[in-house]
Amino acid sequence: MRAELKAIGEVRHTTTLYVTHDSVEALALGDRIGVIRQGRIVQTGTREEIWYRPCDTEVARAFGRPRINLLPGVVTQSGVRSDGGVELPVRAQAPEGAEVLVGLRPRDIALHGEGHELTGTVYVTEVLGRSVEVTVRLGAGGRRVSLVAPRADAARLRPDDPVRLTVRPENLLLFEADRPERPGRRIETRP
Repeated sequence: MRAELKAIGEVRHTTTLYVTHDSVEALALGDRIGVIRQGRIVQTGTREEIWYRPCDTEVARAFGRPRINLLPGVVTQSGVRSDGGVELPVRAQAPEGAEVLVGLRPRDIALHGEGHELTGTVYVTEVLGRSVEVTVRLGAGGRRVSLVAPRADAARLRPDDPVRLTVRPENLLLFEADRPERPGRRIETRP
């Protein structure tokens, strides 16, 4: 049905307002997406802007299955240190010592790829057709992160197997820590 709706809009060259709670549908159909929270528009943009530059942690959580991984951390001179002792090479436009959340999209984490390396152990795997969703415990703190890997790379993994994960620094998102009164806003990063 999504394909039909998109085709109808393209053939008729009409602007259509389509309301959905399904983030996959919004990404598939929308040329521009508006995210509404409690009756207010919190962000508008293209699907790329919403995906790669979400305005806050709630928008980041709303788009993507499995959900974005958000690791608590602290800004250091060399990047961000996660609560499990994991060092991440992202430069924040935030003061040293600031509490932050590092966003890692599951599809941006690779098994044995090129980028910044993280180590952990397999917690659980779920085979989903051509891909496998892998949950990994990172570092000494045991913080769990999810990633999606091709079946050929991950089908033989078992609980407690050691794994190396890689993340490209340009794929990391950084947010202020969530507060009870509001979600954490995205923080600009620099190379």
